[in-house]
Amino acid sequence: MRSQLVTSDVWWEVARACAYATFFHTPLWHQLITMTYPGCRDITPSVVLANGTRAVLPLLEDSSPSNRLPIRFSTFAGCYGGVVADGPIEGREGETAVSHLFQTAVSWRISRFKCLSNPFAPVETLPQSLPKIRDDFTHILALEPDYETIFARFTKGHRSSIRKGQRMGVSVRLAETLEDYQAYYQTYEDSLRRWGERASSHYPWRLFENGFALAQQYPDNIRLWVAEAEGRILGGAWVFYWQRHAVWWHGAVLEDFFAYNPSNVLQDAIIRDACARGYRYYDFNPSGGYEGVIRFKRHHGAEEWPLSRYEYQPPLFRLSRALKTRFRKKVAP
Repeated sequence: MRSQLVTSDVWWEVARACAYATFFHTPLWHQLITMTYPGCRDITPSVVLANGTRAVLPLLEDSSPSNRLPIRFSTFAGCYGGVVADGPIEGREGETAVSHLFQTAVSWRISRFKCLSNPFAPVETLPQSLPKIRDDFTHILALEPDYETIFARFTKGHRSSIRKGQRMGVSVRLAETLEDYQAYYQTYEDSLRRWGERASSHYPWRLFENGFALAQQYPDNIRLWVAEAEGRILGGAWVFYWQRHAVWWHGAVLEDFFAYNPSNVLQDAIIRDACARGYRYYDFNPSGGYEGVIRFKRHHGAEEWPLSRYEYQPPLFRLSRALKTRFRKKVAP
């Protein structure tokens, strides 16, 4: 069985045909990342099984100067990865295909390969030999049977916070201009200031600028929602859509307007819209271990879905690190 770099047409077709594909398994996510980070390149492989099924492993390689050796991801920023396919990948041949795709990812010329499991995918989309480093979870809200029932399942305090924010004049709309995105980025910078060293990531403005450009081409898949009051944007939530899955990927609000409950009003409007557009799941995404974030998601009635985080390091790289650690201990005073 031979793999090859996937063509854009094949990848789009597979992502559209795969019931468990998310936005992070599409060419759009990789396009956004490679537009933003010059050191990242798309090296997504694909194989064709005897039954005609096409399998694709979304794969990025980061060769930025800050990395001694390239790092590979499925996918970027610790988002869902693993194989997607336009047909069954069961049995011995399916296992061989998945294993072969992952073998292309774990080259000896890299420092590590990272992958987060896809909570919607069958277990056969990941090889059993991939080293798991820890368990994790995301919070997912099933959007059924209707919005009114879902809203009634919110905690009493959460419903009260939404109504309070609405009474204080908070309204929600889609970002329409680059200036809207810039205003949202300012709320993100305010959040970074507040988080300080606790911030787990720091995304550059060009990521959001490129996201705005892609949203003009794919308005149903990339949506920045913003909350407003007193003539200004108080915060927002960047939500990605694919198939019947909507995922909240990024959010921020201004600290001075916490009393307006913009996050509560925002999420209510986004969930209402997702219900109206026929989405089945609203995914709050992993919480990074932050208890306050976890509680906020639980207030919506969202349930924990298990995830696994995997990381492979080539033996030579592990040996090199071990030797360096041993040498440092010997020369330490």
